Amino acid sequence: MNVAVISWNSLISPLFEGAQKALVFRVGAGQVVFSREINLDCPYPLQKMERLCEAGVRTVICGGISDISCRQLSGMGIQVISWVTGSVDEVLDAYIKGRLNREKFAMPGIWRRRCRFRKGCR
Repeated sequence: MNVAVISWNSLISPLFEGAQKALVFRVGAGQVVFSREINLDCPYPLQKMERLCEAGVRTVICGGISDISCRQLSGMGIQVISWVTGSVDEVLDAYIKGRLNREKFAMPGIWRRRCRFRKGCR
């Protein structure tokens, strides 16, 4: 399965729509099998989404994301895990181990509200 982590300087990018790159990891048997970087420097969010689709991404891990972008990604068959913060390495490790849904990885103020830290979209 291909997982894209929307990144900025080895951290999770704070906003999907403003992201310049994604790190795409092929995960299998509980480990990273392959990784590459894709350029998301596009003027429109839909172009970013199309690049993720072309890369075979099935899951996107990101910081903030608009509801419209979240729904569009879901409509393309891509699962969205949003409102995540932390280093790419820690977040990816937690995702692989099934521990990403912890307060440690929620953007400030998100865990207490619980309304926005979700898999998928509303």
